[in-house]
Parts: sequence; C-alpha cells; structure tokens
Amino acid sequence: MAMQSEIDSIQKNNTWSLTELPRSSKSIGVKWIYKTKRDENGEIIKHKTRLVAKGYSQKEGIDYIEVFSPVARMDTIRMIISLAAHNGWKLYQLDVKSAFLQGDLNEEVYIDQPEGFVKEGKEYMVYRLHKALYGLKQAPRAWFNKIESHFVSEGFKGCDSEQTLFTKRSAEDLGHLNYFLGIEVVQKANGVFIRQKRYAERILKRFGMSTCNPVYCPILPGVKVGRDKEGKLVDETYYKQIVGSQMYLTSTRPDLMFATSLISRYMSKPTDLHLQIAKKILRYLKGTTQFGIFYQTGCREGDLEVYTDSDYAEDMDDRKSTSGYVFKFSSGVVAWTSKKQPIVSLSTTKA
Repeated sequence: MAMQSEIDSIQKNNTWSLTELPRSSKSIGVKWIYKTKRDENGEIIKHKTRLVAKGYSQKEGIDYIEVFSPVARMDTIRMIISLAAHNGWKLYQLDVKSAFLQGDLNEEVYIDQPEGFVKEGKEYMVYRLHKALYGLKQAPRAWFNKIESHFVSEGFKGCDSEQTLFTKRSAEDLGHLNYFLGIEVVQKANGVFIRQKRYAERILKRFGMSTCNPVYCPILPGVKVGRDKEGKLVDETYYKQIVGSQMYLTSTRPDLMFATSLISRYMSKPTDLHLQIAKKILRYLKGTTQFGIFYQTGCREGDLEVYTDSDYAEDMDDRKSTSGYVFKFSSGVVAWTSKKQPIVSLSTTKA
C-alpha cells in the first residue's frame, strides 16, 4: 500500500517517463527504503516508503555536475526561536510532501524500473527522470533551486548572511511548530522550550545505557586527555557512532559541547580511556534527558551578550589551546562552540 502510494505520488508529479535507454547512456539502479515516522512523543504517525536512486553509482561530470545545497545553521534556527519567544510570537511549520520530487533536473538521467512495478512486456525499458529522485547526487540542489524560486515569486526576501532564511510579513497561519529535525519545541504562554529528550533516550537505548547509573557532570574539571598511545584500542566504528550521536545532541545542549568536542579529537585509534569518557557523557545524559533551553517571553530588552574564553596550551599532544564562546540573546543562549585552535599559542594573550 505504501509502495503504491509512493509510485502514485511520483507519477502524479510527472517525475519520469518510460523510454528506451540510449546506447550512449547507462541507467541507475533504484531500491525501496522503509521508515516509520513518529511525532515528538514517539507515537507512530505513519509508515513511509521511499523509492531511492542508487546515487553512489553516479559519476561526476557525466550523471551530475553540481551537488551543493545550503543547509540551515542551528545557530540561525535557535536565534529565530529566541526572537519569537522574546516578542511573544507563535511559531508555525509546514512539511512539503515528497520534497525532492519537486526539483527539476538539468541533466539527462535514466533509472531502472522499480522492483514490483516493472511494466509487463517492457522490461527492457527504463525511466528518464524529469525531476529529482531521492538518492540522486543533484537532488538537494535541484530542490533548493525550486523552493528558492517559489519563495521569491511569493514575495519572500532572502537573507544576505543566511542563504536558507527567507522572510515575509503575513497574517496567514500554518501548523504550530512542535517537532523539527529531532528537536522538540514546546510553546507556552511565557516562552518557548526546546530539547531533544526523545533523541537522547534513543541514544541511551542504542548503546545499552538505558539502565546505567547517572552522574551529574559530563567530565570532571581538570581532566587531561591525550592520544593514549599505550592504551588498549577499541572498536573505532562503535566509538565514532557514540561521538557522532552526541554531537547532534549539542544542538540544544551547550553543557555537552566541551566534553563532546574533546573526545571527538580521537576518532582515529581510540582507546579504552576515550571510550570510558564517552560513556561517562552518556551516564550524564541519563540523568539529564529532560534538559534543554528555555527562551522566555518579554523578560527584558533583547540584548545580545557574548562570553568567550580559552585555556593556554592545555592539549597534551600538541600544546594547542582550546577556545570557546557563548552568544546569549535575551533570556537564552543561541550559539556556542568549543574547539581546539589551529596554531600553537606562545602567550596567554595570543591564546
């Protein structure tokens, strides 16, 4: 049923046409992907099926030319939420069904007929794509070009400093924003609260830490971590999965930024020492899954405050310094980072 719905959506959108494959061309394979879509409470909304092109078989210059597509920065998203909360505005959202299927293709691309929907008597034929299909290298670029031109035609104005931000004054309402890219958005009369509780619980379950004993500090102050060349090596892929999962949590958890950034330096040849620190962060997460950021409505003037600091040659391996900053707008933080400097500082001033 879900597969037929996907095919119907593709055909209704005039995404392809059945044709013979030109001798000078090759076709790209396709496959079915199944996914369960859930809401902010983890409840199942629907079961989705996607027909996806095997884009990894495409060759640059032949099957595609340009793949770049801008992605909204989390700093921008948090700043918009903070502004809305400060001014008492409501946040709304919309979801474009089969978004990538709306993007027009400039290249000549052919795909195989999907499994289960091969035309009888025309098995030798292929589909020529007129619009993008999920999985194609150029699909994100094609979709952004489409939505950008639509926004401009509807009177939206692009932002000079953020390519994915478009603004327009209007009295029309869309659906209330409550779940966005894995981030739960709770709108209250006195402000907006964002968190990733459901995502955090899923991480703990994935790595077998759902029943662990919580700790109340992600990493002890003053702890020094180095390459640990003599330490016992651990599964590199497993370690990268833990660190990668924690990195996305920093979208709403500035308290995890320093510790997660620190362990991310040892993706190559991680040892048991690094894994234990990564697991301690998960133990901290166990007791703080409900943490997030609250942007209060009209608490005071919307001033922007910035805090920054750095250590001095604290890295045990190369003696580089670590810098960090936090940008706070009105009642909540909107941007933060913690990263190692690219050069060796020769003084505290330089650090």
